[in-house]
Amino acid sequence: MLDKKYIYLQDEGDKYWIELDGENYAVRQISMDTCGRYHLSCFENCLAEGVFEEESIEKIISKNEFQELWYSCLAKFLKQWEAVKAKYKIGSNVLGRVECYYPQGTILKGSDFIALYSERNNYRLHEEVSVRIVKYDDDNMWLVVE
Repeated sequence: MLDKKYIYLQDEGDKYWIELDGENYAVRQISMDTCGRYHLSCFENCLAEGVFEEESIEKIISKNEFQELWYSCLAKFLKQWEAVKAKYKIGSNVLGRVECYYPQGTILKGSDFIALYSERNNYRLHEEVSVRIVKYDDDNMWLVVE
């Protein structure tokens, strides 16, 4: 398995901190817009698409630098995440709508949660599906379902 990379990019006034998997696909992303607002790929469909070519990578940052910013941005959602985990127990079924497709799997949105479905299935965009919670992904504040 290839190591992850952490990169920083700037495009006009927008700034991006991106975690790349071993094949240079974005798996987590923090964006800061020109108004100073942060956007996280675990909550919004704002993950860069496609493979990052080595020559397009401007600046490598440390994993620690990325993680510190990521968890700093997540901190204000911790109480909400704990409430989601208390409400949705492992083993229970939930209903979610297919929101988008990430390298990690299919992202589903429920009334008050986001879930990751990583199995192979031909779910269509916006389709509503019933799935079972198998664990929690605390790094992304997602329910992991099958």
